[in-house]
Amino acid sequence: MGKTLTRPSGPEAGGEIGKRRAGFSMVELMVTLCVLSVGMLAFARASVQSTRAIDASARKAIALSAARGKIEELKGLPFAQVFARYNDTGADDPGGADTAPGAFFDVDGLEAATDDADGFVGGIEFPVVDGAPGALREDLALPEFGLPADLSGDLLITSADHAADYRLLPIIVRLAWRGSSGIERIELRTSLGGL
Repeated sequence: MGKTLTRPSGPEAGGEIGKRRAGFSMVELMVTLCVLSVGMLAFARASVQSTRAIDASARKAIALSAARGKIEELKGLPFAQVFARYNDTGADDPGGADTAPGAFFDVDGLEAATDDADGFVGGIEFPVVDGAPGALREDLALPEFGLPADLSGDLLITSADHAADYRLLPIIVRLAWRGSSGIERIELRTSLGGL
């Protein structure tokens, strides 16, 4: 019988076909590198976003703790002095002009917002009329303070200054700081009573 001759192929043959199958082609290598690069970039981006989220969360916790601490500080004072010590004027400070802490405060670990006129992270607000920060009013239409409402306990709502006779004191503590994604803000509202 006759022998059939076949041409050897594969890596042992040393032919063209064998050379192509011996390793990665340049195209396969480039595709692999592109896929790996995209994966690494996605991981890096997720890592950066995670770090920013952790940083933002930590700063918000600092701000919330500072706001709560400020409210506790106000509660620890003689009630009749709270408004005078923490309003936006130093003229009525109990220990003499400009001796009390005032309305604005800094918070360690936070930077004041760049557009903040007073340059402080935090501020304490009371129901007052613009231009008269030492006059506590109960007749103003300020729903954020729960007003109008009787602050003096006389069962009337008047336009008089109740800085000396208030029995209920609505307060807002606001903080604004520079965060990783822009200006961050929080606000806590409460009322102190001294009936």
